Amino acid sequence: MSYIVNVFVFVLALNTVAFAEELNLSGIYSIPTTDKNLTQAAQFKVANYRIIEPNSADPVIQFTLPIELTGVSNTLEFHRAQIIDPLEKTALYVSSSGSALCYGPWVTLKCFFKFKDLQIEEVKVKEILKDVFKGPLLSQKLILAQAFMGEPVGILQIAKKPTRP
Repeated sequence: MSYIVNVFVFVLALNTVAFAEELNLSGIYSIPTTDKNLTQAAQFKVANYRIIEPNSADPVIQFTLPIELTGVSNTLEFHRAQIIDPLEKTALYVSSSGSALCYGPWVTLKCFFKFKDLQIEEVKVKEILKDVFKGPLLSQKLILAQAFMGEPVGILQIAKKPTRP
């Protein structure tokens, strides 16, 4: 009987791990700019944006940076390193790819990212932008991509309410 109970507990534990809580989000990544003519073009859609284990001691922010900024797929994962202000829901997230200062509850989260050691292929960035955008918007996106390549920083913000898988 003890063996059966142990097996049941083990299977239950595996199911709990396999079905970790996750919020799937829609995000917009913005390149900071002081040029008002570039403000609209400074926004890029983020793929695969999710918060893993949001109610745990170690929530994880995971997303893929817009390929229009890097030329290659950069899927990044940031772990909460420190809660700065629990009332304002402010926390520091870190990874080998950089750091982020995030504000607000999960459904309206806004994070300020500073990246390091990103894989960026400038030629591919230009090719992708030329395939996706035309005219003045292409010129604006190229300027912003160049700025990002020189200083990889930006703001990731929730675009709409999350959905659960």
